Amino acid sequence: NLENFREKVYDYEHTENIQDHKEMPKYETDPYYKIRQTTGGPSKYFYPTKGEIFRPRDFTLLFLETDSVCLVTELQRINHRRILVFIGNGNGVIGYAKGKGIDYQSAFQNCYIQLKRNLIVIDLDPLLTNTGMLKARHNDYRLWIYPRGRPNYWGSMQIMHMLIYTGMYHCRFVVKSRKKDNYSLVYAFMEAVSQAKKPSVAAEMFGKKIAALSYHP
Repeated sequence: NLENFREKVYDYEHTENIQDHKEMPKYETDPYYKIRQTTGGPSKYFYPTKGEIFRPRDFTLLFLETDSVCLVTELQRINHRRILVFIGNGNGVIGYAKGKGIDYQSAFQNCYIQLKRNLIVIDLDPLLTNTGMLKARHNDYRLWIYPRGRPNYWGSMQIMHMLIYTGMYHCRFVVKSRKKDNYSLVYAFMEAVSQAKKPSVAAEMFGKKIAALSYHP
C-alpha cells in the first residue's frame, strides 16, 4: 500500500509539474459542512445586571459530572454534551445548574445562564450555622445533616466541599445510596440545606431561648 501511494504521488507530481512538495494539495473541510460552535467565554453570562447585587469572584465552581447523551431518530443520531456544576461563595449563597449543548462550550454557556436563575440565599449565623437536623431524600439518595460543635466532613468529598462553600461548619452528615448519582446528590443537598435556620428563628419555632440552643457533641 505504501509503494502504491508513493507511485501515485510521483505520478501526480509529474503530471502537475510540481517541483516543491509544499505545493501539494492539502486537505480542506467541506464548505457545505456547518461547524456549529459558540463564541465567547461562557463566564460572561455570570455577571450582575441591573437590579442584581453579587460578586462573581467570591464564588467557587465545583464541576460535578459530565456525560454525553444521544437522541436517536429515524433519520439521524443527535449527540449532546451535558454537565452538572455547583457554586457557592462560602457565605450562604449557593446554586446549581445543568447545561446541555452540542459541544462543551455551549453546554457551559447554558450552564452559566442557569446559575444566575438558581441562586438561593441561606440565612446562616457564623457562630452557629446549623441548629437542628436537616433531612432530605431524592430517589435512592438519602442525606442527613446533624449539628455539631466541630465539623466532621468524613464520608464524601463532594458533600464536604459543598458544605464548606455553602458556609456550614457546625455539622456532620450521613449519606446513604446504593449507587453514585450526582444529580440526586445535588437535589437532596439543596433540599436539606435550604431548611437551615438562624438560632433566633429556631428559638421562636421551638419555644426556647437562644442560649438553650446547642449542638450534639
